Amino acid sequence: MLRKLREAHATRVDEEKMRVVQERISSLAIEANRAYEAYDAARLQQPDTHVAGVQLKKGEVAYLTMEGIGLVEPRRDPGHWVGASHGVSFKIAKGMRYHVGQTRGTFQQGEERPQVIDTGLGVITNQRMVFVGSKRTTEWAFSKLVGFSLADDGVAIFNVSNRQKASGFAYQPQVDHIVDAVVTAAIGQYQGPADHAAVVEELAGIYRDAYAAWEHASTGEAAVPIAEQNPNWPPPTV
Repeated sequence: MLRKLREAHATRVDEEKMRVVQERISSLAIEANRAYEAYDAARLQQPDTHVAGVQLKKGEVAYLTMEGIGLVEPRRDPGHWVGASHGVSFKIAKGMRYHVGQTRGTFQQGEERPQVIDTGLGVITNQRMVFVGSKRTTEWAFSKLVGFSLADDGVAIFNVSNRQKASGFAYQPQVDHIVDAVVTAAIGQYQGPADHAAVVEELAGIYRDAYAAWEHASTGEAAVPIAEQNPNWPPPTV
């Protein structure tokens, strides 16, 4: 009886170990695939010369067109009074009260933070980023770009010299690796072939590392067949 219990326990332990290993391999495969997709997108190999709803300029081509993009601009949250007091109230006659010490305090403005104010089409070209929404149309020209940042939650913010406040667009976190790669690569290409090549090489290195981690984990006794995980291979050489 005890032997059977020990064997059953050992089987459960082995199955749990197998499950943990399988989950890690699957997670590494997802990371490798995302890294490859970012690298592949950064090569900018399939430009479009026509985008419905956007008038491309002379010599302009589109690298990525996205629906359901949010226009992000800074907006203030509602303000509020701080240190307000209702004071005290005294009854001085029937139906009559006297208030003393009441004050509204100090008004504090709400925090300014990026907020989505419109939804529409987003386009990344070799000259600019463009947003076309139901309320607004905005562009961020590379020639006026001062700086940009890419957040982990699918938000790209751009500082341009012809606009006082930074703004940008929001997109689904599921595709942030692709959008981030195209934004960085397009800006790099605008600055010159060497800058674009550096972006592609860096993303290729990230993919090679992710692929190597997946491949190493998949060579163990609990390895999952390559076809089931379907990471892109072989690692690129650039």
